[in-house]
Parts: sequence; structure tokens; C-alpha cells
Amino acid sequence: MLTHGGDGLTVLTRGGGEVAVPGERIAVVDTIGAGDTVNAALLHRLDVHGALSYAAVEALGDGDWRTSCASPPGLPPSRAPGRAPSRRSPRS
Repeated sequence: MLTHGGDGLTVLTRGGGEVAVPGERIAVVDTIGAGDTVNAALLHRLDVHGALSYAAVEALGDGDWRTSCASPPGLPPSRAPGRAPSRRSPRS
């Protein structure tokens, strides 16, 4: 996975494919930890879909990657510094 800041990210698959996931325009409050947050969110989404093993990740198609890398419904578009989003966070 290659992140491109506000322009989204690209997933490089084992088979040589590239899956582009566009970024979402938000009001940025603080970028500290942004990359860590992207990685944590991706791992969480893969876990929710039971895709944490090598075999499961290799079996993911382009649509699966787009779904796993997109913002989940209900996630607030921005937060004040020090308030990390969670699965239970209401949309602001």
C-alpha cells in the first residue's frame, strides 16, 4: 500500500495489479499519525472481513481492496487533535 496524502492510496497486488483508492476531501486539523491511522484502519477492516491471513489477502480482488481501504460509513470526516475516531463514533 502506497499512501498519497490527500490524494488517496494505491494497493499493489501480488499479481502485479494496482488498485487506486481516491482520497476524501476533509478539513485537516492535524496530520500527526495520519499514516499510522491509515494502516490501523486498513488492518481493522481486513480483520472485520476475516482477511488477515496471507491466503485471504492474496485472494482479495480489486473491489475488495477498494471496500477495505475506503472510509467506513459513519466515520466522522474530521476530529479535533487528540480525539481518535472509533467504529462507534457518530458522524459529525
